[in-house]
Amino acid sequence: MKLKKAAAILLSAVIGSAAVGCSLQKKQYAGIDISFLKVGKADAIVIKTAEHSVLIDSANQGEGKEIYNFCKDNGFESLDYFILTHFDSDHVGGAKAVLNKFQSIENIIQPGYTETSEEYLNYISMAEEKGYKPFVPEDVMTFTLDEAVFTVYPAMEESYSQTNDYSLVVTVEYGKKMFLFAGDAEKKRIEELTEQLPERRKGYNLVKMPHHGSAEKNTDKFIDFTDPEYAVITCSKKEPADDETISLLEENKTDIFYTYNGNLTFSCDGYDITYTQGD
Repeated sequence: MKLKKAAAILLSAVIGSAAVGCSLQKKQYAGIDISFLKVGKADAIVIKTAEHSVLIDSANQGEGKEIYNFCKDNGFESLDYFILTHFDSDHVGGAKAVLNKFQSIENIIQPGYTETSEEYLNYISMAEEKGYKPFVPEDVMTFTLDEAVFTVYPAMEESYSQTNDYSLVVTVEYGKKMFLFAGDAEKKRIEELTEQLPERRKGYNLVKMPHHGSAEKNTDKFIDFTDPEYAVITCSKKEPADDETISLLEENKTDIFYTYNGNLTFSCDGYDITYTQGD
């Protein structure tokens, strides 16, 4: 009887250990790729999960076809979301071609103001021609694609003296990692972001720096607030980031990447981030 009791206790301990081992196993994620395209001092960001795709901004006029070709080369020709952060030519310039080239775009998100530029009017005309109805968020909105949680933060005021401050700002949470895309936010919008964005004890893992790395009076506060592990600056060698911004990031011990060095892709499995950059 004593031997049987001891064996039962041992078996129970083994089963308990196995159960604990199973519960400690990491959740497996399918992975996400975030690509910043080499398009000069402009933004074109492609986000691809296992089954879905998002484009943030469309760079300058003439770049829409290149954005489409990049996506096609990576195995997809449709978008779940096309997010235009604002309507400056280096963000909306390629939008007409994007709407025309991609087989389908399920959702278009844009800020709530209008422009008179050729690039903006071309975008609006093509959207009407294709039957697309862009959505203007008035409040913070969230959507999930596969296991990636996207949050879109609209500007907090109805009008700004600088069009860049209308920028929609996007975060993507994937597993244990958080990515931030700050559009062209200038001083006023940066002030808002410190109110809108969630504080993270360990900082943001990757930040697309506002306005191509331009320095504002509160850039230091933005960097302190976000505490980025990686920073991406969408700029060209002819139009580089401000030295002050670079110095502040270096002081923060942030790894800095520039899109003028080539298409840049960050891959994340929910726990770790790797990156590659082409020519």
